[in-house]
Amino acid sequence: MTEINEWVLKIMRERKRHGFDTSWSNLPVKTMLVITELGRAVDAHREEDKPLVYHELTDALVRLLDLIGSIDMNTENWLKTALDEWVTRPYKHGKQY
Repeated sequence: MTEINEWVLKIMRERKRHGFDTSWSNLPVKTMLVITELGRAVDAHREEDKPLVYHELTDALVRLLDLIGSIDMNTENWLKTALDEWVTRPYKHGKQY
């Protein structure tokens, strides 16, 4: 098992221990929670609060890892597939920005 999958399992165990549920059926709600954490990171950046930016980005990552683990997504395989695809893309994906 890879380290990232170990983190996914640890996060899922803690979420379950605290009585929360993440599943395919509530994917839209859980996805919006990730987006909310990212929005908080942007707000912290506006306030130039670097530690809070790091905290909010970490919260988003934890929520995302819980979500992808809870829908039985093979994180390592999907990351490898995405990275293999990304290396073939042109500079800035052929766009201006």
